Amino acid sequence: MTEIGYRRAGFVEEEGEFAKRGGIIDIFPKGEKEPYRIELFGNAVNSIRIFDVKTQRSKRKVKEFILEGIVSNSTKNHVLVLQEVKGIPPFKIYPNPGYRGNISLLLEEIHRLKEEGFRVIFFTTDERKTENYRSLFNCEVIKGKIFEGFVFEDEKLAVFSEAELRSYVSHRKYKVPSFGEKIEDYTLLVPGDYVVHMDYGIGQFTGLEKIQFEGVEYECIRVKYKDGNVFVPIHNLHKVERFVRDTDTPPPLSSLSSSTWRKKRIKAEIGVLKFARDILKIHALRKRKRGFRFLPVPEIEFKIWAEFLYEETEDQKRVIDEVLEDLESDKIMDRLVAGEVGFGKTEVALRAAVRVALNSMQTILLVPTTILALQHFRTFSERLINYPITVKMLSLLTGEREKRETLKMLEDGSVDIVIGTHILLTENVKFKSPGLLIIDEEHRFGVEAKEILRKRFPFIDTLRLTATPIPRTLNMSLGRVYDLSVIETPPPGRESVETVVANFDRDIIKEAITQEIGRGGTVFFIHNRIRSIRKIEALLKELFPNLKIGVAHARMPRSHLEDIY
Repeated sequence: MTEIGYRRAGFVEEEGEFAKRGGIIDIFPKGEKEPYRIELFGNAVNSIRIFDVKTQRSKRKVKEFILEGIVSNSTKNHVLVLQEVKGIPPFKIYPNPGYRGNISLLLEEIHRLKEEGFRVIFFTTDERKTENYRSLFNCEVIKGKIFEGFVFEDEKLAVFSEAELRSYVSHRKYKVPSFGEKIEDYTLLVPGDYVVHMDYGIGQFTGLEKIQFEGVEYECIRVKYKDGNVFVPIHNLHKVERFVRDTDTPPPLSSLSSSTWRKKRIKAEIGVLKFARDILKIHALRKRKRGFRFLPVPEIEFKIWAEFLYEETEDQKRVIDEVLEDLESDKIMDRLVAGEVGFGKTEVALRAAVRVALNSMQTILLVPTTILALQHFRTFSERLINYPITVKMLSLLTGEREKRETLKMLEDGSVDIVIGTHILLTENVKFKSPGLLIIDEEHRFGVEAKEILRKRFPFIDTLRLTATPIPRTLNMSLGRVYDLSVIETPPPGRESVETVVANFDRDIIKEAITQEIGRGGTVFFIHNRIRSIRKIEALLKELFPNLKIGVAHARMPRSHLEDIY
């Protein structure tokens, strides 16, 4: 197969690949729309099936297919082939060490090899980076992929790749699976649940009931109110929603004979219309005006990009390009980046913030929680420690003295990137030259909170990051109020996230924590009540007496939280 131009792979996913597993051969012939699976019995062909690339499952049998070679007759490209030699090889070839993003160390090694008369070649998989690498390393740069570089002493040849620069291991491409459609089920309502009817207000679900009306039987849900019951047919359930509350106190039931609910609803609708009008004015103004053009600074930006320790996925590269193109244009950016946790949204935000900082303007990174602010602060600070970019944090963990200094530096422009929670939305936080607003986990913020800074700075570029876009945000993206970028491909080697929904069970908790600790991980146990959080701590200490267990919540003093984080 390899002699006629096919390349071997673990799984067949693209044209020109083949895979062999025991008596089964998968192959994707040139010019075909789908791959074939050949099942052998000894040296005879037992069956031939077409299979699906995404699921790797067989679809239907065929009697035969034509297999064409894909070797080019062109002699323009020359390839040096090193045949494997058993025993001690007659030549010296050494592997390159991993540089973990340390460009200075790699530059020293390339300079040393060139002085000794070596021909130095650097391979990159991204043609757009060819010129950048050529100017950075001052050596020959070729677009292509090799799994690992080497130094061939006899031929005075040194080959490097992005694999050594970042110290990552190449993996096969991951195909995103498709899933079915989620279905809501009204039978999940439990008697006693509080609900809200659009016309009648807050009531209590008491059960399902069949009623007769004009000779027709209807299945309804029965909702109890202060002075009566309402039967809502199943086909009218779009008017009923589950009541959401943040306390254990039961809400007062609405009255069917009073106009109080109707007045509340009208007042709320008027408030929503006013707020919608204000937002519409902001968006209309942003669409008419031209924004600031953040021009690239390649000599610094490219070094920061090259220090990224991981291999960017194709989706990540595309989204980074889309964001940077927005910043370079005179269009005021309003972009939503959607992608699962761990798919690389933070790197997109960092590169956008770097571009803005290098153009002498400030970035505001708004996050919903203290721990996320700390994580981003550490990531940004570590990546930018060797560059003239100042990163600060404002959150519950920021001391009063440091907070005063940071506020002063924000006002005089000494801070380039500030990362913080809702404190950034207060009036006493003043900025000298805000250029970019990044809202991470934007679904965790209310509409009004997200618009506070945009009201103060109507022409600020805005980048929203989310793993689960809420319907309103998604609707605005699909309606082209926001531009939409989606990162669907996980990083190489990343396993899919497994989510299990189960009743509270000691055995399940013990099994899950034991598995995570056994692989050297850290466990975060999220509890929804401060007053009962110590009971959970006692349970965990009973199950795991030898583990170090800490408790953190928003009412603890800052010094205690710092020790935990």
